[in-house]
Amino acid sequence: MRAVGVELGAWAPRALALGLALGLGAAASSGCWSPNDRREAAARNLYDRHCGRCHGLSKTGPTPVAGLDYEPADLRQLYESYGTPLDHDRLAAYIDGRHVRPGERSEDMPVWGDELYAYLPDDAALEELREGAIDLVIEYLQTIQANAPDHG
Repeated sequence: MRAVGVELGAWAPRALALGLALGLGAAASSGCWSPNDRREAAARNLYDRHCGRCHGLSKTGPTPVAGLDYEPADLRQLYESYGTPLDHDRLAAYIDGRHVRPGERSEDMPVWGDELYAYLPDDAALEELREGAIDLVIEYLQTIQANAPDHG
């Protein structure tokens, strides 16, 4: 017969992760999260899903990516090229990529204006969804700028 403590010990990390996930989900759906908290969580989720694989999931910078001959940009340093606060329109155009001239961005950087929600029918609503997603990613990028000069 196994001791209860041994069984719980093996399952404790999974139970804790499940409890946290259920708790966070319940908190978000029950209104315990403010609209701002939900917006920040959505922005971070979009970053993690679409940008983090190459540019790093943590706030410590890019990660090595198989198949690239160079290190992806450190998105914590965007202020050096896009100012403080970040130039939203210019950065959005770069991330979207559909209207950037060849040679102005890395060929390895996905054209997110085409890639985001590519499985949906292309119409005006989809364009708004893509623009909204890019806006959220830029909001998140603004929060991770390291050592940016304060112009406030």
